[in-house]
Amino acid sequence: MTAVERRRVMIAMARRRQRPGSGSSLDFLRTRTTTMRFPDLSRMLGGVPWAVIGAAATRLYMPERKTSDLDVLVSSRSGAVVRERNARVTWC
Repeated sequence: MTAVERRRVMIAMARRRQRPGSGSSLDFLRTRTTTMRFPDLSRMLGGVPWAVIGAAATRLYMPERKTSDLDVLVSSRSGAVVRERNARVTWC
């Protein structure tokens, strides 16, 4: 079974098991409550492909989680460049 097929099976199972009224309301899911200001990493990582992961990334799919960090994924090929650029940045 391919990854796409497994995903479809899992989603179908979840839909069958879901009961009306369970889960969070759409209004709650659409509410953004974070007080953290996420930095714009585009300048620091300019030209390096990156993605937000962890609690901050899940904000698009589920209720927000309290977090005090921003997890970022970069390729291992870009690791040295990112570490060098990060060393020059003053974080508040």
